[in-house]
Amino acid sequence: MVYRGPVGLWGKPEESAEKFRVFEVEGHRDIKCHIEEEVFQWMEDAGPMPEGDYLFMAEGVGRLRFSLL
Repeated sequence: MVYRGPVGLWGKPEESAEKFRVFEVEGHRDIKCHIEEEVFQWMEDAGPMPEGDYLFMAEGVGRLRFSLL
């Protein structure tokens, strides 16, 4: 089964770069995470986990647990 929902990528997307927001990874300024705009809509709809962070899929990484600072 292939995941087909909103995504995050380590590095620049090959297509539709305008659909992504770019963030630095805390403690690793040389690493950029590109998060698709749909993820932010999903964040509003789903709300955070009890710990205050979110869980989503990142291509090449799998499930990524994160929070925005």
